[in-house]
This record gives sequence, structure tokens and C-alpha cells, in this order.
Amino acid sequence: MVLFVVLGVIIFAVTLGSVVLNIVLSNTALSRKHVGRVQAYYAALAGMNYGYERLCRNDDSTNWPMPASGSSYTNYICNNSFHSCPGYVVNDETLVKAIDKIAITVGERSNPVCVSHSPPVGVDACIVVKVTYVPSEEDVTP
Repeated sequence: MVLFVVLGVIIFAVTLGSVVLNIVLSNTALSRKHVGRVQAYYAALAGMNYGYERLCRNDDSTNWPMPASGSSYTNYICNNSFHSCPGYVVNDETLVKAIDKIAITVGERSNPVCVSHSPPVGVDACIVVKVTYVPSEEDVTP
């Protein structure tokens, strides 16, 4: 009788340990993906602020001009160590590997790009930022 009780306790302990281990491992993967999404969100905010600052400074009319009527252009921020981006690129070595690129599109307020992102009255341009990131099971740090 004691043998059955001991075997039952051992089987219960092993089953409980297996369940706890599965929960911990699945939460680790979810947490990693959540961290990647949060990093992409803040990278988009940083890209928006960067584009806004470059337009406000007005010191690079070649790569960051105020768009002409109905026109738009796109510049990119990416980490050249991991990914390559087309066109004008700002290399940011602090971007993690999961973030492929940050596309900053600047358009004049009458451009179709600005229709769903209409700038406030008195502002002549809009900034639309799109972050492309690839969630993976790898660590989200560079």
C-alpha cells in the first residue's frame, strides 16, 4: 500500500513539474514576441519624431525637403549590420535585429498619403511611419 502512495506522489510531482515547465516555456516565447512589438512601436515613434525634427530644422533640403504640392517621398532608418534599405538611409546601430526597417514617408497635405493622416490646420505636410519587424524565437536584442 505504501508503495502505491509513493508511486502516486512521484507521478503527481512529475506531471505537475511538466505542466509548470510547459507554462514557463510558452510564456517566454510570448514575452519575447511582446517585447518585439513594443520595440517596433517605440521605433515608429522615434522615426516620427526624427522626421519631424529633420523637417523643422530645414537643414537638409536634398534628403528632407518640405514636399511640393501633391508630392511625397520616403526615407528609411535601419541597422545596416542586419538589413539593407532602399534609397536614402539613416543607419541606426541601436535598432534590434527584429526591426527590419522604419519607413518615414513625408507628404504634402493634399497628397493621398495624408488623407487618412490629415495634418492639423496650418501644417503643410504629414509624416507617416511604418515599421517592418520580423518576430522570431531569437533574442530580440542585437
